[in-house]
Amino acid sequence: MRMSVRALAITGVVAAAVTAGSPVTANAAETGAQAYNNVRLVKVWGNIGGKDICMTMAGKKNNGAPAKIAKCGGDTTQKWTLKRISSSSEFYTVKNTKSGKCLGVSKKTNGTVVTQRTCKTSDKKQQWGLGGSLIISRYAGNKVITAEKNKSGLNLTITTMGDSDSKRAKQEWGTD
Repeated sequence: MRMSVRALAITGVVAAAVTAGSPVTANAAETGAQAYNNVRLVKVWGNIGGKDICMTMAGKKNNGAPAKIAKCGGDTTQKWTLKRISSSSEFYTVKNTKSGKCLGVSKKTNGTVVTQRTCKTSDKKQQWGLGGSLIISRYAGNKVITAEKNKSGLNLTITTMGDSDSKRAKQEWGTD
């Protein structure tokens, strides 16, 4: 596997770890960032046909549409705003630029598909911690956004965070 050259690990942006639904801050307080606007979320490891892999909504605007992976491009369906819930929170919403909807999960189990829905900052199912290069579900605790395979069009899911190279290759994201 090769590391994406253009991907910038989220660690450099802000970090927080989530355990049992509560944040354990790393360097988030140091950055003080409230939002990261119009960024692409790129897999740190791997590619499809020599191109980086990005999170996308594949042009979908409806509630319940699954987040997917695709070759990175300039489309607004691959652009996201990560916005802090409040100035005192370590959690963010992840909002798609084209659809205007936020990523969330409906269950805490491994394999749950990450979908978009109308943004509601008070909904823990739509709140995400940024830990290292992981995007961690507040609702599901130690579950992170995962791309099980590097194949365009596959749905993103949440799975238990892992520290093996094979797990990390599926779970690490950066900004571009």
